[in-house]
Amino acid sequence: MKTNKRTDAPRRPSDAPESRRYSRSPASDRTRRLFRIFLLVIAAVLYALSYVPGLPAAVRIILEVAAFLAAGFDIFRKAAAGILSGDYFSANVLMTVAGICALCINQPHESVLIMFIAQLGNLLQDKAVASSHTVIERHLKLSAESVRIQTPDGLKTVPAESIRPGETFMVFAGERIALDGVVRSGTSEIDTSNLTGDAQPLNAGPGCRVQAGWINITGAISVRATHSAADSAASRVAQLVGGAKGSKGSADSLAAKFSRNYTPVVFALALVIAVFVPLVFKQSYSIWIHRALVLLVVSCPCAFVASVPLCYLAGISGASRHGILFKNAAAVDQLSKTRCAAFGKTGILTGGRFSVSEVRPAPGVSKRHLLTFAVYAEAGCAHPLAQAILDYAGVRPESDLIASAEDVRGRGRLVTLASGQRIAAGNVVLMREQGIRHEIEQPAAAAVHIAAAGRYCGCILLEDTAREDARDAVEALYDQGIDKCIMLTGDSKEESAPVAASLNLSEVFSGCLPAEKLRVIETYQRSFRKHGGGTVAYIGDGVSDVPEITAADVGVALGAFDSEPAVSAADVVITTRDLKKVPEAVRLANSVSLICAENIVFPIVVKLILIIFGLSGMIMLWTAVLADVVTSVLAILNAMRCLKK
Repeated sequence: MKTNKRTDAPRRPSDAPESRRYSRSPASDRTRRLFRIFLLVIAAVLYALSYVPGLPAAVRIILEVAAFLAAGFDIFRKAAAGILSGDYFSANVLMTVAGICALCINQPHESVLIMFIAQLGNLLQDKAVASSHTVIERHLKLSAESVRIQTPDGLKTVPAESIRPGETFMVFAGERIALDGVVRSGTSEIDTSNLTGDAQPLNAGPGCRVQAGWINITGAISVRATHSAADSAASRVAQLVGGAKGSKGSADSLAAKFSRNYTPVVFALALVIAVFVPLVFKQSYSIWIHRALVLLVVSCPCAFVASVPLCYLAGISGASRHGILFKNAAAVDQLSKTRCAAFGKTGILTGGRFSVSEVRPAPGVSKRHLLTFAVYAEAGCAHPLAQAILDYAGVRPESDLIASAEDVRGRGRLVTLASGQRIAAGNVVLMREQGIRHEIEQPAAAAVHIAAAGRYCGCILLEDTAREDARDAVEALYDQGIDKCIMLTGDSKEESAPVAASLNLSEVFSGCLPAEKLRVIETYQRSFRKHGGGTVAYIGDGVSDVPEITAADVGVALGAFDSEPAVSAADVVITTRDLKKVPEAVRLANSVSLICAENIVFPIVVKLILIIFGLSGMIMLWTAVLADVVTSVLAILNAMRCLKK
């Protein structure tokens, strides 16, 4: 069963994401940054003065120590705070130990350079991460903050939050729509790409629904708001993506676990190298202490801590601009591991727009009576088959003629008329359960069987075909590394076989009741756990498929953004019904996982090389620090690639 649903549990303070550091006001961050730069300038001046010819040795030492203290002030402060909170192996602690030890072995210039480069590196990393967060926040700023309304005195600009559903506002060419609504007057082309990822403009006119965040391209339109600013589509996108910021993915947890275990081990190894190696081999302590310090500096986990969480945040934010909403980092991980994609049929792989192809009354029943019974049975039902029958009949019965109606999920519908007569409409299973005997064979198409007063009255045949984009979507999933694409449907084998054959599906499970669909999903999950791992994704409309979406390792709700059950149950919400967004979501998840892996492997390789060179005495302390800083910045820049994938 799914393991990634409960990702919103409160975290301990130590689990707070790196991005929390940037929750202070911009003015406060700027002041701190300027103060750190000021100290670096002071350190540089003091260090330069120490090289003035003719200075007494004592003065030179004082200047170098002062430069060391000025350059490392912020690092010392953070190291002390870390030690007091129980974090004994943070990057700041390691740099502090390395700097002090360099002074102790009469390498003051090394200690100054360590602190200077480390502090400069911290500034660069903080700036890079803060800039990344700014870019991402701008990326998510979808809707306008103000609207223009018509008043007796002309147009007036008011905050979008002040507009209530039912009120009207104007949107001119080039402006962003602030609230969800319906166009009252005017025509225009609308750019919907920032919410749907669709590059094709929407031709909007009176009666057309528009959403907050879309951009008006050409003419002026008047829009009647249907939702408040807080309930708009853009607001819900921002809430979903914003809620995913603090979540952790498996690569994030792996990096944190690695750095927690790896750093203390390296610290102990450095201690052994500094104390016991020169003792055993009768060599100079200063040489091996220097090499141990190189090892200590190299063990700094900055590249992991800063870049891996940023990969997930950038990936989730970037996906939202394609109309793909990951609810948390775990959903990205689960989708990247998917080996089986399970689909619902009606409305997902097929168009879901049925049309009546034939009315087959039973012997002794007229076509008119059969349709009358069908209309009574399907009145008020939202199922596509029911709607097709009602549209074909062209009538709607009066509600007072129907005493009660019961939907039997996966089978059909039972209705009791005011006269007391009972009507059953549904599949063959429902007919059997109701004890209805009939001799008409199951047709090779979608069929609704009708029975009234315990007598079989006939069936209505309906046609539905595979969506034009369904085969391309299935093939794209295979290309993304998905092993199996299967279909789970309550329809008969005769109904589902033509659709399955046209889509090149791996397997089709026909005639499935809801419980049977769940058993199929669980069977695949158990099989993957036994044979090397992998996950099962279920793609449904999020309304009728909520149990399956919940049971799968990763549930994908297609085009059900307005459905609260869909948003609650799914791990991935796709804002449109474009089936090609499913393989695109898998591709984005794979890209994020790959970049996370790069940001783990690349620093490890660099650190191993530095350790080899450091233990052989081929690099200086400041060189190791510089290499570590460059590695961290490169990892952060690499993480930002996720935003544009």
